[in-house]
Amino acid sequence: MNFRLVVQPRASQEAEEAAIWYEKQRTGLGKEFVDSIDDGIIPILSNPYQFAVTKKNFRRKVIRRFPFGIFFIIENDIVIIIAIWHFKRKPFGWLRK
Repeated sequence: MNFRLVVQPRASQEAEEAAIWYEKQRTGLGKEFVDSIDDGIIPILSNPYQFAVTKKNFRRKVIRRFPFGIFFIIENDIVIIIAIWHFKRKPFGWLRK
């Protein structure tokens, strides 16, 4: 099955803010962060059911090298990314936003 991708605006904003922060830490690190997110989305779209349900019906993919997870739900043939969340932040704090 081919899955379509929808990224919620809040998730895009979280990723953009984190990329800007990483870029300020070191030139090029923000791009590496974005690349890690993009690399994480590939297996999600390939087989989203391989990722465990964490809370309610949300699934999580841990991205490489950075302490972030991509939280998403599956609705029919659509993968919806709800949040890109730093693991040091309040767990599931994005649910309250």
